[in-house]
Amino acid sequence: MASGHELRKRLIKLNAERPDDCDLVPKIHAWVVGAQYPHTRQLWHEFFAYCPKEIIAAKNKGEKTVKLFSEEPQFMTYIEFKSADDPEQLVGVGLDFLLMTECGLIRRYTWEHALRPCLSSPGRLGQAILNSIPTSKADPLDPDKLHWFYDLFLRGQSPDWPDYKSWSLAGKPHPLMSAEEVEDARRSLPDHLFRKNYLGEFLDFGFGKPVYGSQFDPLLHVSSDSLHFTPSVPIHRCLDLYSYHHPGALWFQIVKDQVRVLKELMGEDVHTFEFAHSFTELEGAWFPEAVFQTHSDEAGDFKQSASELTDHEVLRKFYKIIVDSPPNVGLFERGRNIVSLLLRPRADGQPGIIIDPSCQRIIAALNGGYRYKEPKEGQVCKDEPLKDGINDTPADCLHIGLDMTVGRRAQIVMPEDEIDTGQRREREPWEVYEAHYGTTRR
Repeated sequence: MASGHELRKRLIKLNAERPDDCDLVPKIHAWVVGAQYPHTRQLWHEFFAYCPKEIIAAKNKGEKTVKLFSEEPQFMTYIEFKSADDPEQLVGVGLDFLLMTECGLIRRYTWEHALRPCLSSPGRLGQAILNSIPTSKADPLDPDKLHWFYDLFLRGQSPDWPDYKSWSLAGKPHPLMSAEEVEDARRSLPDHLFRKNYLGEFLDFGFGKPVYGSQFDPLLHVSSDSLHFTPSVPIHRCLDLYSYHHPGALWFQIVKDQVRVLKELMGEDVHTFEFAHSFTELEGAWFPEAVFQTHSDEAGDFKQSASELTDHEVLRKFYKIIVDSPPNVGLFERGRNIVSLLLRPRADGQPGIIIDPSCQRIIAALNGGYRYKEPKEGQVCKDEPLKDGINDTPADCLHIGLDMTVGRRAQIVMPEDEIDTGQRREREPWEVYEAHYGTTRR
């Protein structure tokens, strides 16, 4: 990272070293990459809040591009704002500068196969600034490996990697917050959330035992290629909107009795109206002409503090989205049981659930990130999930959708000859699923 006179010297040196016949277009090329589309939109708005208007030559809101004036033509700068959602769209470009935000939410493949090569193009400066709230020391897809962002952070602390520099706020006064505000957060938040969000500490993976243990297998449950949606089959849009700071959306289809998770979107510090604007805009590109069925948390019927409308009323009034909701009571247990069943190998050899590799948040949650609360000393252990604002949101989205689809399908009456009591009863979802497919229990 360089700034001020040092940056200017490097640019002058770079242009001096370029051959006379080298006509790079644009002269200075930069990307700003957010982990997901809501992050990119936020970066776009923040850029224009802080960038002096007199140096902006042109901007394209639809394409999210900006051209900046310079007194010297060789320093004319072209900036593109990108999302890391689709790494296949982030290749084949040489960059002078790359700014990435929320790197903890960006998968290793996107960095290693798409973005890192962009910094090695001949004639380009190839510098990057990477920032993030740390998520974990471990890679969510392979807990035996370091998370790629944590690995780069360690390089920045080592004299063996002179081209890398890294900083953390751990143990230092926060430059933008008063000591009183930080102390209030320390006293009111769980210790791991305070250390992660306020001190910038990389923490060991998880707190309490994983909800799904070793049931999730990335080689079995994560598709090796991108999944394509089937236009003739409804798409289930699953929303968790009640958390203002971390709303989430997840899309899946049930094709040939297999749950196929296609896309996910996690927001940060956005209200329902803005989050809905983001996901409806993306849906048009992801799933043209698709038919949606929307499922959301029952808490979405509660009124927002800043509005007279509930989350579900906002969706209905402004986006023509009608929501159905499962009962909140027992939702975690029902969703957990359905997911556990889908993760087991079926008798026909096919997984009951398969996930697109771009859905890193739900993959990380199922792969050990979604955990139970760790009971305090002297307390009885309860099966309550940890609400960490990272892993619980995609897991809740999946639970809501499965309870309204697989769970609802399973509420059928057992034949008389299958019961001993002489009374008809409803079978649980996993009973119906096992009766139909059979499973190989681990």
